[in-house]
Amino acid sequence: MPYQSQGESLSDRAMRKARRIRGKVDASMNLMEPIWTKPKGMHWKTFEQLKRQAVNAEQVSLYEIAKRLPGLAEHLPDIF
Repeated sequence: MPYQSQGESLSDRAMRKARRIRGKVDASMNLMEPIWTKPKGMHWKTFEQLKRQAVNAEQVSLYEIAKRLPGLAEHLPDIF
């Protein structure tokens, strides 16, 4: 494969996206930690938008991982 990203699963891509956004807002790369503080000089509107995008990507990643766990898939809502 020419690009590593072409072999990634949906959950891997979502995790990478969430971590890229977290880097922009100087947050922890741990997807389980909330994004608390806005970087100095960043507009609140931009911060809230990036924060929302990171949370959405994290949820996609966790949902896709949970779908692969035996016995858990039937308890997940069908959101996608």
